[in-house]
Amino acid sequence: MSNIAALALGELPTCDAFIRVHLRAIGGAPQLKKAKFRAPVQETWSTIVSVLRRSLKLSDEQELYTYLWSAFHPEPYTTLGGLAQSYASGGELVVSYSTAAAYRAR
Repeated sequence: MSNIAALALGELPTCDAFIRVHLRAIGGAPQLKKAKFRAPVQETWSTIVSVLRRSLKLSDEQELYTYLWSAFHPEPYTTLGGLAQSYASGGELVVSYSTAAAYRAR
């Protein structure tokens, strides 16, 4: 069984498991040339935000809003494996990003 299949079945990932991450620009955010990549499941959401910040060449002062499935922003310490167990579709986590707030808080 593949690591992605194990994640889909809710099994604990091994340290050599990976998840596909798909970065989607929303609003006026610039598109990335490489919007899909594989990341180790033990990496955290904050790692994705750091990679995205570096890829977009944003300073710490510039705003960056990230969303999982265009719905919510996970806690920085949440692992990609944990997110994949609940939110992966087709073995992929879809991360939307914007440089301006794309959704209003209710």
